[in-house]
Amino acid sequence: MADCQEEVQPQSGAEPLLVEADAAASGELLAAGDTETITAAAPLSKNQQKKLKRQQAYEEKKIRRRELERQKKQAEQEKRRAEGRQRMDSMTEEEREQWRSERNARGVERKQEKQDSRARMEQALAVGQKIVVDLDFADLMTDSELKSMCSQLAYCWHINCAARHPAHLVMTSMEGKMEDFMKKQAAGYVNWKATITDKPYIEHFAASKDKLVYLTADSSNELQELDSEAIYVVGGIVDRNRHKLLCYNKAEEQGIAHARLPIGDYIKLASSQVMTTNHVVDIMLRWLELRDWQAAFEAVIPIRKRKAGDGAAASEEQEGASPQGQQERQPPAAKQQKQEQEGGPDAGATAQGSGGGAVAVVPEQASAQVAVKGEADKDAQQAPGCGFVG
Repeated sequence: MADCQEEVQPQSGAEPLLVEADAAASGELLAAGDTETITAAAPLSKNQQKKLKRQQAYEEKKIRRRELERQKKQAEQEKRRAEGRQRMDSMTEEEREQWRSERNARGVERKQEKQDSRARMEQALAVGQKIVVDLDFADLMTDSELKSMCSQLAYCWHINCAARHPAHLVMTSMEGKMEDFMKKQAAGYVNWKATITDKPYIEHFAASKDKLVYLTADSSNELQELDSEAIYVVGGIVDRNRHKLLCYNKAEEQGIAHARLPIGDYIKLASSQVMTTNHVVDIMLRWLELRDWQAAFEAVIPIRKRKAGDGAAASEEQEGASPQGQQERQPPAAKQQKQEQEGGPDAGATAQGSGGGAVAVVPEQASAQVAVKGEADKDAQQAPGCGFVG
């Protein structure tokens, strides 16, 4: 038998077969005219290799950055300890006793605040206004957009926790790529006091389908006030307005109610500007506390996102507005003319992002109230999502 290969006598009418030495040992036969070969996985293209190298470099840089941050934090803590020891050494015994007493009082106060916060979140899960973030759009987002969405979800959670009467946050379709990115970007989300499920909202709230209201700027239904019994759905997508009518069409296909926030009645946004998902949630929380759309919009929407030369429409009823909310965004003197055109799916001047965003129906008055968060606007670091567009 030949070392490399030998010819095998074929049956009548068949082409000759070649048996490779290695294949013969394993009993595999290859047709003479067959050009296929048994190879490993196809090699990466140059673009894929570059992308992989960039990702590896990013991960290495992130590890180094975290290590530097850890070292810096330790150095700052040690510096504070040293300064504290110096102050203690310079104090009299009476001053030390007073300092210890004040420290203990602060500790008791912080402990009580944590207990109150936990109690508020437990109550929100039981009776709070339900706000759903629909995360069923992971396949429509790039990796960077998914990372941005994770940041927006974390901010939604943060501002909700800061409220004295927080909402019942529900995050649906938390699976696949979205879940993978959340585990990397905000692993602590599994401990959030919120309802997080891999099911779509239409399944999770199957028994309450008639209460679902998808907030989309493309709806012709303008919100007047939030209904404490309604379940408001916000599109959790960062698409930079690529996907037109996405949330509107979804609500229509599923046969659920949809609506939009009345932003056009109070504020004009700069062209091609959109609002992040966390801004939509923040506006709803502000309204629950202020019960005033103008004050809620002015407290949340950054001035840089507003159209130059346009002020917010002055409301005739400002008595319910919180002083805290008014201090954050002082209303301009000029009144904005109410837009004459109110739109269906093609009207964009008063909408959130065309992909979806926040809007609400014209229901009954909400019972729950949420306190002003007093948190500085962080939108400059976040990519736009399914929000309003001017």
